[in-house]
Amino acid sequence: MDHWETWVNSYLQNPTDDHVIEGPIGIIDSMMKNPDANTGSFLAVSAFVAMVWNRWPERAPDFLEGTLEIVKPGRRRSVIYLMAALCPAVAPLLDALEAIDDEDALEIAGAKEMREFFGGGSALDEFEITQPQHLDLLWGAFMGSGDAKYVHAVLKCAHWAGAKHGKAKKAIGGAAVWSLSTNRVHNPFVAAAMDSLFALDPKLEDTYERSYAVWM
Repeated sequence: MDHWETWVNSYLQNPTDDHVIEGPIGIIDSMMKNPDANTGSFLAVSAFVAMVWNRWPERAPDFLEGTLEIVKPGRRRSVIYLMAALCPAVAPLLDALEAIDDEDALEIAGAKEMREFFGGGSALDEFEITQPQHLDLLWGAFMGSGDAKYVHAVLKCAHWAGAKHGKAKKAIGGAAVWSLSTNRVHNPFVAAAMDSLFALDPKLEDTYERSYAVWM
């Protein structure tokens, strides 16, 4: 996934149809071939691709079919179902998919439940964050949509890095602070989103800075 960051920045600058055609399937393909890809990577890419599909709904069915060709049975097909759950344009295809085995049937059923819960990705910034990997969903959604509400949702978790919270929330808060600080330096779109959010709510910036001081 060496080309991920370069491609995402290029996409955010100019989300053209050519980008939509060439980018997501290549990213998915390289991720599937990476033995070190973790759950967070799958969640981030799933949300990212779903948001891209949401921008270009007329192409979404083609991309789902192309992606299913890459992700063969037994190779984390759940990532496809998560993408489909977050993209209303492929809902009919999700409903028509036939399970290849009992485990696959459970994955499809779970995707349909996620579709109802997330509302096609619109409610991703509102669901309860219960583990650090959930932050990857928010980052993927931001990279695919450019909507600062997903960065705001990550910022709202940063204060959990403080000492008064339990281990689970502190881990989420620490991951939020780390990902925000890293992305702010390396991604100009994240930096711009954070600056605009801080301008609207100075208290949010103060909370983030104090959490950063505690965690980093």
